[in-house]
Amino acid sequence: MKRIKLLTLALFLVFFVNFAHCDTIKPDNAFIEYTGRIDFSNPLKPRFSYSGVSIRACFQGTSVSVILDDVGTQNYYNVILDNEVISRLQTKTGLNTYSLATGLKDTNHEIEIFKLTEESFGKTYFCGFVLGTGKTIVDIPNKREHLIEFIGNSITCGYGNEGVNGGKFGPTTQNHYLTYAAITSRSFNARHLAVCKSGIGIYRNYDGPVSGSADCMPNYYQRIFLYDAAPLYKFTDRPDLICIDLGTNDFSTSKGDPTLFVNNYLKFIDQLQLKNNGADILCLLGPMMGGNDLITIRNCLKSIVLTANAKNQGKVSFFEMSAQTGSLGIGIDYHPTVAQHLKNAKELINYISILKGWTVTPRAMIGSTSTGSEIVMEFNTEMHDDLGSFKGFSVVNDTTSIPVSGVSLDTDKTKIHLLLSSSLAPTQKVTVSYSPGSVKGKNDVTLDSISSMIISNILTVTSLASAALDPTGSKITLVFNKLMNKPLNLNGVKILDSSNNPLAVEQFTLASKNIDITLKDRVKAGEAVSITISFGIYSTDKVAVTPVDKYVVKNNSTYTSINEHQADQLVIYPNSLHPGMFNYRINGSTQGQMVSYLYNLKGQLVISKALKSTAGILDFSNPVLKGGYYILKIKTSQKEYSKKIML
Repeated sequence: MKRIKLLTLALFLVFFVNFAHCDTIKPDNAFIEYTGRIDFSNPLKPRFSYSGVSIRACFQGTSVSVILDDVGTQNYYNVILDNEVISRLQTKTGLNTYSLATGLKDTNHEIEIFKLTEESFGKTYFCGFVLGTGKTIVDIPNKREHLIEFIGNSITCGYGNEGVNGGKFGPTTQNHYLTYAAITSRSFNARHLAVCKSGIGIYRNYDGPVSGSADCMPNYYQRIFLYDAAPLYKFTDRPDLICIDLGTNDFSTSKGDPTLFVNNYLKFIDQLQLKNNGADILCLLGPMMGGNDLITIRNCLKSIVLTANAKNQGKVSFFEMSAQTGSLGIGIDYHPTVAQHLKNAKELINYISILKGWTVTPRAMIGSTSTGSEIVMEFNTEMHDDLGSFKGFSVVNDTTSIPVSGVSLDTDKTKIHLLLSSSLAPTQKVTVSYSPGSVKGKNDVTLDSISSMIISNILTVTSLASAALDPTGSKITLVFNKLMNKPLNLNGVKILDSSNNPLAVEQFTLASKNIDITLKDRVKAGEAVSITISFGIYSTDKVAVTPVDKYVVKNNSTYTSINEHQADQLVIYPNSLHPGMFNYRINGSTQGQMVSYLYNLKGQLVISKALKSTAGILDFSNPVLKGGYYILKIKTSQKEYSKKIML
């Protein structure tokens, strides 16, 4: 018992000493910026659940942590340091302290956490930031100029935008930060307020009764938490623009009532204008509609805008985002992908810039590795460089700096291609930075600095899958896991015989995933060679082959010499591309019908096939056939051939 007490005291002292070296910034600090539907009933423990809730502050020091109390483990947040996403945080159940950044320069930094997941994944309580000893937060210098509110359904939530259709929806496949809505807000340096729920509608939720759903958006809009009657939202933040993207669910399963939709939509606009002093409203038509339903909702929204504007309670506009076609992929349950969201965002940004007269802040929204030697940076607006150089970009792969050999602007002018002097490594972290120069966006707004933006490295490993010698011992086939580029030479490939003597290459050819190497000296039956690949071999996505050290290949032919092989009238060997298939050739002239018979070792006939020519492929890839040895017989009108093969 005494030992337990001493251990408890020691643990307490360790905790106390560590805590004593930190300063906690309480949630009621006036320098913390909150945006979103948040319950401040307890100012020391504000709580929230909607997508896009943002908590932002400017702190001093070299490190920062956050204290959160979550109801579960399925909420995810972007951690944004100095305007760059540096990590994704997954909450744990209960009260926990999460380290957000360490090892920073001892100066002022901006930190923000941004909720990626929707309200159905539960509530989070914010309990403060933790800084180093003697450090505090100060007023945020980067003031966000506007407030845009987005009211929507699963599209606005970002449902399945990081997944693939056919996959299972979950918190890891949803990213509200990369939705058309959040991208649009960032493009105007605006605070972002989202009120959205998957499956919800203006009067009818997904697959609900034609007469309507009691829990539709207008009925619950005044709540902070969608399914909690209290507390109610106080509407102290007045948006400069309210965007409504609802209607997809109202007309889902072809059961929507246009009259009920129009009437309820108009009532909702009245409600919004009353609560927000006649704020501008933009009625959006999302990208998931098609066919007659698209025509119906388009006509409804145009009618709604005309009727609402006639009331003179505030300006109401309509904008239709381009429909998804599949060319940019399809997300889970047919929802838009991140690429589709970005496309729609760029359309909406351009429209709002004209509608409101706002300046677009050029930002790199996503970056990806198209090939091992190229990175594509996609921006929220058209980019240009009056000098034509696009200088200032740098790339780091893991910890290695990769020189940028060239930069080009895509034809749509929103993508910048960075050409690299050496190949990127798959699976490793890739970041891009930019030092401000002459690159500009719309209206000649200069592109701000980019500090270690994380790039989506979708490259996969290129590797040698197998290798085989043909029966003659004169050709080695290297089979890779991807489509290959034909190398300029084989200087990076060494083939050694059993005595470690190099074998000379006569020629090599490329066929899809295979590189066929013809040797000057033949490998006899029973002998083996080793293959080493060190450099110079690339797949079509320009990823270098993972180095291979002495991959051993044996000539399993029964022939002891090439002469014996050529004298034999039946040649058969496995097809290196397709397991279960065999290349065959019958030398000499053969007339009449030819039939192949496959017997097991018990002498039982397994399968027979008629042959059309003296050379071709025998397909024994039938899943019914078990692996093992079989006897193959080919009968012609003149002769019978027999070989033992292994499936």
